[in-house]
Amino acid sequence: MALSLGSRRVKAPSGMVWRVGRRWLSRDLPKLRRLDADRGADAALESAWYLPGDIDIDLDLDEVGGVLMAIAVAVIVVTVAVPLLIFGIELLVVILLLLGSILARTVFGHPWVVLAIPSDGSGTLAWKVTGWQRSGQLIEKVSAELASGATPLPDDPRTPDQG
Repeated sequence: MALSLGSRRVKAPSGMVWRVGRRWLSRDLPKLRRLDADRGADAALESAWYLPGDIDIDLDLDEVGGVLMAIAVAVIVVTVAVPLLIFGIELLVVILLLLGSILARTVFGHPWVVLAIPSDGSGTLAWKVTGWQRSGQLIEKVSAELASGATPLPDDPRTPDQG
């Protein structure tokens, strides 16, 4: 059994390029608000120019070496270790969500939505199919039909969600 996660690109004889694959999310992603860069910029500039009162600095050469070593370690930690840790946590969350989604769809019988989307965005075709293997077979069937120039039709008229 082949495991196919991604979508397939199929070129029909008419020249139209179709993308055929599973829809992973049940609903659209939320629209993110655009942050206003100018908001609060004046306050940030004002705080950057603030200098505290008299600072009395009296350091030995050993203390300066220790301070420079501490700064170097802090720079390495901030630029290397922290981003790697954050990336690792994000990657772990994505993998857990992906596995949870597949498990939930399998256990609860939630159908996969197989989409055939043309490159011009018109006439998207969709089918609801229960089961990973059956959805993969449908992707193969629809891809073959589109590549041969035929219009893919569903096996059961009650299962497609065309629109």
